[in-house]
This record gives sequence, C-alpha cells and structure tokens, in this order.
Amino acid sequence: MASILSNDFQPASRAAPRGLGRLSRLSAVAALVIALAACAGTDGPRRGAFPDYRLPEPAAMPEPIAQRPGRGALILHGGGYAARPTLDRIVARAGLAPALCVIDTASEGDGESGRFFRGYEALKLRAITIDGTNADAPATIEALRGCSAYFFGGGDPQRLSEAFRPGGRESAALATIRERFERRGATVAGSSAGAMIAGPVTLCECGQSSSIAALLQGTLFQAPGFDFVDGVLVDAHFFARGLLGRHLYALARNGVRIGVGIDEETAVIVPGDGDGDGALWEVVGSRAVAVIEAPPDASTDALHGFTLSLLSPGDRFDPLRGTFVVAPERRPMHIDASEARAQPIAASDIFASNRIPELLIRLVRGPATEAVGTAAHRSIRVTFRETDTTEAYFDGTNYSILRVSAGIERGGV
Repeated sequence: MASILSNDFQPASRAAPRGLGRLSRLSAVAALVIALAACAGTDGPRRGAFPDYRLPEPAAMPEPIAQRPGRGALILHGGGYAARPTLDRIVARAGLAPALCVIDTASEGDGESGRFFRGYEALKLRAITIDGTNADAPATIEALRGCSAYFFGGGDPQRLSEAFRPGGRESAALATIRERFERRGATVAGSSAGAMIAGPVTLCECGQSSSIAALLQGTLFQAPGFDFVDGVLVDAHFFARGLLGRHLYALARNGVRIGVGIDEETAVIVPGDGDGDGALWEVVGSRAVAVIEAPPDASTDALHGFTLSLLSPGDRFDPLRGTFVVAPERRPMHIDASEARAQPIAASDIFASNRIPELLIRLVRGPATEAVGTAAHRSIRVTFRETDTTEAYFDGTNYSILRVSAGIERGGV
C-alpha cells in the first residue's frame, strides 16, 4: 500500500527532512526554486514537464480568515511561478488554526509540494500521497480529516483522477475532502494539474501542440474531474501553451457551456459561502485569465459562436452569470464595432506562447474589428471579432477585454 508521507503535522518552518539535506547546502538563490510537475505533454497523458516554482523566504503569517460552516473557497493557480501574495491567500484561508494537507499524487508523491509552503511559521503541513491502494484506507481518511485546507500539486491530472475516482466512483478520500469543503468551510487549492481537476472533467495533457492535435486529429486526453465547481471547465498554462483550440474543442465535446483558462503566474479565487452572497471570482497574480462561453449548439464539427473575455489581476467575475467587474484603476477604451474600418489583423502560429492575448490587444487598440490567426500551415483559422457588446479597459499596464466573438475553422471540416 502506498504510504502517507507524513502521519504527523510538521511546522512549515521546520528544517528539511532527511533526503533533502543537499538542498540546504545549495546557494540562497538556488534554494528559492522548487520543481513541481506540470501537466503531461502531447505524446500521451503520462509524460510531464517540470516548471520552476519559487520558494517563499521566511515570512510572517498572513492575517487569517476564519472558516465558517458551508462551502469553502477554491484557489486555482495556473502553473509557473507562484508569487508570495498567492501563497498568502492559500495560507490565510486555511483558517485560524491553519493545517494544510499537501497532496502530491499528480507528481507521484515526490514530496516537492510540501516545500512549496515552507517559511510560514505557524502553518502545519501534512504531505500525503494517495493512489488506488489507499484512497479508502482509514489512515488516509483520518489524516485528511485533520486538515483545514488542501493543496493539490502539479503533475499529471490523470493520476489525480484515477487515484481519487477509481473506476469513475468517488473514493472515501475525495468524499472526505468534499464534505469538509462543502459543509465545513475548508479551503481547496491547486496548481497546474491540481487546478485543472476542479471541474466536472479534467484535460490530461497541455503540451504546446495539444490545440492542433485536438482540432485536426480529435485527440483529447481527458478524465473525470472532482466537481468542486459545477459546469465550468478549468484549464491551466492557458496562454503560455496556446490551449484555446483544445479548450473550445473540449467544451463542445463535453457539452460544457463555460470555460476558465488560467495562465501561468496567475490564480483565480473562487469565493466560499463565508465571503457573502454575490461574491465574485477574483483574478490575482501577474498574467491573464480567459473566460469563455460556448453557444448552446456548439459541436466539435462547428466551433463557432464562442464568446471570450480576457481578464487581468484585480478583475472579478461570475462565469455562470456572465458578470464582469473590471479593476477600478482601468479606464475604458473606445470600441466601435459598427463599421469595418480596416483589413483584419493577421497572425501566424496562433497557438504559440502568448500569441492570443497579444492579438486581442492589437484588435482593441487598432481600427480593425476582426483578427485572424492561423496554424498548421493555415489549415486552422481562428477568428476574433469585436461586437456591439465588446468592451476594453487599460491602466497603462494591463488590459481587460470583454466579450469578443471567437470561432475556429479547419480545412476539411
């Protein structure tokens, strides 16, 4: 049976355990970097990449947020570097007596995620590896019940799905986390694979070529998610890896109406019941989040009529109601989609890293009302159009772009 890595809580500031001694001898700069597995590549759901995460320096505990009965908060990080403000949000929402269970299942239990939080002196950490052999074990359930918050690390989302939903059923481990999250106000957080698992389905690879593979070959690795958010497909590494094509295909294939694509170095805070009625999802970090609405008649053969919004840190939204509240420091930009004033903006290699937000910014800044990006020797054509409901805001650094029409055409489809 796979072991629970630590049956007893450890202070987050405790010295590194045996086996990590070499790390303590590295330079101060190197000690700030931690490798945490990312979602797998396009060659199959089992091959992973390993982006770097920054380890926080010793830090004062953030002001705790008391947990109340009812649904807790979700904190979903898109991968890449996690800045201290995002980590502070997780630790603060662990409550007045913070005890964080760090679940390393997606990275095969390499123990890296626990070091992710070292430096918070009053935070108690418990590193747990769960697989199909111990997901129903009494010792596992007892360990999970002692936590006020849960963090799912990065790696392969399929490992998370298979461990916590063996054969498609809900394991006792997942049922325990769900009960504490939905009824006792416990916080659930995750990064990369740990964020992608939050919806009804998780996509199990996110390589740079996955959009082209989905659109031209119908290749889409997916597995049951944890259903922590209803009716929303959650994605990570979104713009950094050009995942829009794959994401639209997955929305249509699964009949899911709403998608949230979180870029690297960025997180979304999904409020809990303790945040009050009407509380909105919040974008934090340093990059962007895509909110996508699929049309009722979306199909994998006709990827048209989608609506895409690009949000920046400080923006808030309700994806299910289509509500957006732009950060107050951003001022409106003039948008006039009533007449075609210029030739469409053209871009090649549309699924290259960060190409899509760059194209959207060019669209709202210039006179054109349409932008077209191509891929795979122009056999894929992605079109963005301004509409009468499109809005754009800018604060000198970041853009918020609301309700741009998006669609995809493919040769032979």
